[in-house]
Amino acid sequence: MMRRLAATLLLAGLPLIAQAGHGLINSFAGIEWLPEPGMTPRDFGWRADCWMEELQVLAASTPEDIVALRQAQAMERLAEAVRLVKDDEASAAQPAIAAYAARLEDIAATMEDIASEARTAARLAFAARLLEAQYIVSTEYLDLPRTARTALAQAVEAARAAYLVQRAPLSRHDQESLFFREEEVRWSWEQAQAADAQGL
Repeated sequence: MMRRLAATLLLAGLPLIAQAGHGLINSFAGIEWLPEPGMTPRDFGWRADCWMEELQVLAASTPEDIVALRQAQAMERLAEAVRLVKDDEASAAQPAIAAYAARLEDIAATMEDIASEARTAARLAFAARLLEAQYIVSTEYLDLPRTARTALAQAVEAARAAYLVQRAPLSRHDQESLFFREEEVRWSWEQAQAADAQGL
C-alpha cells in the first residue's frame, strides 16, 4: 500500500490532460475480476490440468463454446501469472504468461469459425474482455513486487495485440463504443510504467 500511495503522489503531478484521459467515471466499474488461481506452473499437476482443459475444448460443440472455454482458460492463466508475480516468482510465471498468449491466439483463430451474423457480437465481447484484462493487470501492478512485476508486461502486450486484431474489422460505431475503456487502459498502464521508470 505504501508503494501505491507513493506512486499516486508522484503521478499526481502529471499534466491534467492525462487525468482527463482517465475520466471521472471508471468505465470498468463492476467488471469480473481475475478468478482465484488453483494450480500454478510451480505445481506438479499444472500441465495435466492444462491438458484436461484441451479435452474440454475438443468436446465443445460450437465455435462459441470454444471461445467461451478459451476465454475462461486465458483469464485463469493470467490469474496464475499474477499470483506468481505477487509471490516474487517471475520466472515461474513465464509458462502461465506464454499459455495466456497462446489462448488468445486460439480464440482469434476460432473467431473466424463463428457465423458471420454472430461474429461481430463475439468480437466485441472478446475485445471488451481483453481491455478488462489489461486494466486488471495495470490496477494490480503497483501492489506487486517491483523486481517481478515487469514480467506481466508480456501479458499486457499479448492482450493489446489481440485487442487490435479484434478491433480492426469492427465498424466505426462499434470501435467508438470502446473508446472510453481504451483511454482508461492507456492511462492506467501509463501510470504503471511511470512507476517503474521512477523506481517505485
